Amino acid sequence: MFPFRPQWLRRNEILYTADGGIRRRSIDTETVVDIPFRASVKLQRSTYTIAHRPLDTTEPQRVTGIVSPAVAPNGRSIAFVALGDLWVLPLGGVPVRVTDDSFVELDPAWAPDGSKIAFASDREGRMDLWVHDFKTNVDAQITRDGGVSGPAWSPDGAHIAYLVDSRAVEIATVRRDEHQFQVTKGGGSNEIGRPSWAPDHRAIAFGALFPYSNRFREGMNQLLLERVDTGAMFSSLLFPDHSAGDRQHNGPVWSPDGFHMAFVSEGRLLSVPVNAVIGAVWLGLKALPAPF
Repeated sequence: MFPFRPQWLRRNEILYTADGGIRRRSIDTETVVDIPFRASVKLQRSTYTIAHRPLDTTEPQRVTGIVSPAVAPNGRSIAFVALGDLWVLPLGGVPVRVTDDSFVELDPAWAPDGSKIAFASDREGRMDLWVHDFKTNVDAQITRDGGVSGPAWSPDGAHIAYLVDSRAVEIATVRRDEHQFQVTKGGGSNEIGRPSWAPDHRAIAFGALFPYSNRFREGMNQLLLERVDTGAMFSSLLFPDHSAGDRQHNGPVWSPDGFHMAFVSEGRLLSVPVNAVIGAVWLGLKALPAPF
């Protein structure tokens, strides 16, 4: 059996896939009928000119590999990654190179007051969490175990949630009195996406793969929520029969007012209201079955 849902043809007959074929089965007589299926696909390949890259040139080249744009809280600047470094572009101005080294920086995330940027970097040999302070122009290393991606500041600027090997969420707490960070372990699941904070800092939402069965990895991306105070995990089906985001940079993302979640699915930007079910999960009043 393939792990995809069967289709009811009538009250006593279903259509399903198994053993590489399409079948009809009667639940009254247990009669199984194979449905012949054959498809011919013709592909007309487009012609194009093969590009020859000037790999050895010393002339300035236009940068085309710009990734991970993040808008500053005041809306006046955009942080992004290009050429393996972190940059900040004032709107209408010239990009400023924040890091300039032979290592790679990824996934910039602004602090709510715009004074710092959290990012992932392998400058110490592993992909760890770092924070750049614009006031002192100093980079602080937060983690040392590697596997970090997708940092996200809490709305009050007191915490940074981030992924570890895309399977667990950890939280770094800003110790304001000592200007240091304290890391606490969190929960997680297989193949989760960048965290997004609830407006009241009590929960974290992130996309996760909901497999069809324990035998197959195939499934759809839906929503997991974690209570920060208790570590309790909850699940919610955001977009039935479709994936909500891609577990990378396409959400789900919690709106600042807490009433919506936005995500990209099949090339479209969608927004869904935070309904009573998610609201109950958020408040810890109801636990939904987890997909793992």
